[in-house]
Amino acid sequence: MEVQQMISFTLDIGMNEIDSSFWRNVFTTSGGMPHYLSYALETIKRNNLTIKLDNGLVGLKAQRAMILGFGSVNELLLYRLDALDATVRNALHLAAVLGNDFDLLDAALTYEQMFRVRNLIDGSRPWVFVHSSTLL
Repeated sequence: MEVQQMISFTLDIGMNEIDSSFWRNVFTTSGGMPHYLSYALETIKRNNLTIKLDNGLVGLKAQRAMILGFGSVNELLLYRLDALDATVRNALHLAAVLGNDFDLLDAALTYEQMFRVRNLIDGSRPWVFVHSSTLL
């Protein structure tokens, strides 16, 4: 019943208009956790993934979670991370490497090393941090 209420509220449809396979699918995808359920519903709303079914009820355009781009909570989180801007993903990657306690110098060196490795792989020129005194 709570899943149907969240669907109704998020998608602005009546509770009696929701197909049972729709709310079961969304419930399974979210693992029943309200926080992830809201992510799934926002994705459905943003990508306009609902359709009026032959039975007159609202359902997913495809009756599988795979149309959402994810089938589990882990895939949902990865989907959301992939949707972030590249600079934000780089900052998150840097934070994951460094942990929660680091000096600014450690961050700069790690950032430089991350791009040096990436650029060596793809053949582009490596990024280099240049101190302003070396420009004189």
